[in-house]
Amino acid sequence: MVLAPNIAVRAFTAEDAEKVSALIRSTLLTSNTAHYPRAELESLADWYCAAGLISRLPFARRIVAFAENSGQTIENPRETIVGTAARRENRLESFFVAPAWQGCGVGSLLLEALEEDARVDALRVVWLESSLTAVGFYEKRGFVATGGAVDNGDGLVVTMRKRLPSLLP
Repeated sequence: MVLAPNIAVRAFTAEDAEKVSALIRSTLLTSNTAHYPRAELESLADWYCAAGLISRLPFARRIVAFAENSGQTIENPRETIVGTAARRENRLESFFVAPAWQGCGVGSLLLEALEEDARVDALRVVWLESSLTAVGFYEKRGFVATGGAVDNGDGLVVTMRKRLPSLLP
């Protein structure tokens, strides 16, 4: 894996909603087409509209990964959002990395940030429902499938869990 330089993670804000919504739509309609019908992906992308992301702010901690740009102008903003993910209690959810940035370490940075946040909250296990597309990504990072693929209403997913090491020595 080649790590992209100048990638950082910060909290999502309402001002990010339009860019994050566009990133999610692009990722769904590019990266997931091999495993899901387009109509299903379009419906899911609609759920991640900007207003929906803002409305769910009180219920989950969403973060964004961004690439810092050296010069800031209107045409060249200081940062480019390249990924997003969220944690709701002990559930990790809605991981998306812009297609051009996949394989560059962005997803790993997002995952590490949410796992660290969960450990700070004294959680010992985190769960997620992985798309069929991302199962291998999570397995490489210590997640274990708890069963086969099931459809809970948003397409086939695989429930996975990971035990977290304690922060205590």
